[in-house]
Amino acid sequence: MGSLSSNNEEIFVVIAQSMVPVIPKYSFIVARPAESYEVRDIIVYTRPDKFICVHRIVSITREPGQEREETVFTVKGDNDSSPPRERVNKNEVIGRVVKIIPVSRETYKIIRRWRLTYRSRTEDGWGNIDEYLMRIR
Repeated sequence: MGSLSSNNEEIFVVIAQSMVPVIPKYSFIVARPAESYEVRDIIVYTRPDKFICVHRIVSITREPGQEREETVFTVKGDNDSSPPRERVNKNEVIGRVVKIIPVSRETYKIIRRWRLTYRSRTEDGWGNIDEYLMRIR
């Protein structure tokens, strides 16, 4: 899952199928940090192995921590029929999904190809994204 930041929101591309049919593969999602989260919220979080995931909260517990109680979410993909088993600490949560933008695989490939083209052009000194867009109009 890749990301792009703007204000307090981050945009991600979903490349897995764990949240199908709610979030189709290759969709863009927008996540925003929240003060609190509830059961049924869809969240984006960072796993201990640094992999970024998007799953639904199925339960919330408060557990004793080193200094105070910690909020722990049990999460699960909508497309997963096995019992929920992944636990996420609140400090690992990037944000709640506030927008889902479905994109076809073909559109995703075009966007990815454009991004790679842009990256190679900027390495040749093309400048920032706005300058690049003005050049291709």
